Amino acid sequence: NYFSNSSNVVVSGSTGSSYTPSSTYSTFVSGRSIDDDGVSNYTVRIGGVNYTLRMGDGDDDSHDPFACFLPPGGRVSLNSPGFYYLAVQMRPA
Repeated sequence: NYFSNSSNVVVSGSTGSSYTPSSTYSTFVSGRSIDDDGVSNYTVRIGGVNYTLRMGDGDDDSHDPFACFLPPGGRVSLNSPGFYYLAVQMRPA
């Protein structure tokens, strides 16, 4: 059992325009855009550097999903209105 199976490692059903892990553990985050008009790009910040995460599917009539691992201090963001997400901390068991 490599990861904790406790409910306190999960942030669920949340919305926002950015998410930053609030712990000392790496975190897996997945979600989708709130707006179904297509997204520009998600921004992932790691080690003080912004990276573009291009998850748009090329049309303007669907929600665009994303998934990434964030280290402590990392961040994923998307311009307004933001995204729905689920975040799971990767805590050792």
